[in-house]
Amino acid sequence: PHAFARESSMALVFEGDGRYRGDGGGALQQLWTALPWREIRNCPGRYTTREVDARAQSPSVLLERCGLAACTGSALSFRCEGKDLIEVRRLLGGGGLLTYCRPDGLFVHTFNTESGLARKVDAMHLDMESVLQETGGDERQAFEACLAVLPFLQDCEKNSSAYALIVVFRRLAHRAVTNSGGASAREENKK
Repeated sequence: PHAFARESSMALVFEGDGRYRGDGGGALQQLWTALPWREIRNCPGRYTTREVDARAQSPSVLLERCGLAACTGSALSFRCEGKDLIEVRRLLGGGGLLTYCRPDGLFVHTFNTESGLARKVDAMHLDMESVLQETGGDERQAFEACLAVLPFLQDCEKNSSAYALIVVFRRLAHRAVTNSGGASAREENKK
């Protein structure tokens, strides 16, 4: 609840390097400007940082440092067989931080646009409800719709289409919410 108030003081959409404009919200943009990010090869919308201080900080400490502690959902932690512990934090407005927590105390933080996060959730077969637990409205509808389509695509198709899917589904979900609100108001005026 308090995170929504924070959103109004930030940019409303993610700009980043200009390649995934609108693929997240203001909190994602704030994370983008807080650290140097480099796109992960063959992973559109997914970035990593090599900043030494960041690699020594847990996800919660890093997000606090970036002024985003109030702009995240609850942490989702899981371990895939033979892999490091992974923690996912979805950001208000879309996108998120996915961190590999290595046993040697290092943290490999990956910055994910909304489409990058959707592809990762699909690839790791994560429970969508756990990732979206504090997300609602058109943001949730767009993420769910994207995740419904991704399993029908080949990996290369997922990489090339996830960004477009998120943007289109967000527009459609927003339009549906806007149109339904207008219809309700018109019905109320008839009474």
